Amino acid sequence: MRVEAVWREVTDELVAGVAHDLSDRISALAGIAHILALDHAGEPLVEMLGSEVARLEEVLQLLRAYPRGEGGARTALALADVVPPLARLYERRVNTTDPAADMQGVDLG
Repeated sequence: MRVEAVWREVTDELVAGVAHDLSDRISALAGIAHILALDHAGEPLVEMLGSEVARLEEVLQLLRAYPRGEGGARTALALADVVPPLARLYERRVNTTDPAADMQGVDLG
C-alpha cells in the first residue's frame, strides 16, 4: 500500500471519528440552546448560541460529506501498513520540542 493511500485512509478514519464526536456535542448544545430560547428568546447571548450551533451543524455536514477511499466508499484499512509509519511519526513528535521540526526527517515509507 502506498504511503499516500495509507494517509488517505488514516485521514478518512480521523474525519469520521471527529464527525461522530462532534455530532454528540452539537446535539447537546442544540438542546441547551433550544431550552434557553424558551425562557430567554431574543436575548443576544441566546441568539448567538443558536447561531453558533447552526454553524457547527453546517461544519458537521461538511465532515460527513468528506470522501472516503476510492469513489467515496469505505475501504479496508490494513493496520500493518498504518501502524509503523504512525509509530515513527509519534516517536518523532514525542522526542522533539520544536514543532517546526516535527516532520523533518520522518520516513513514512
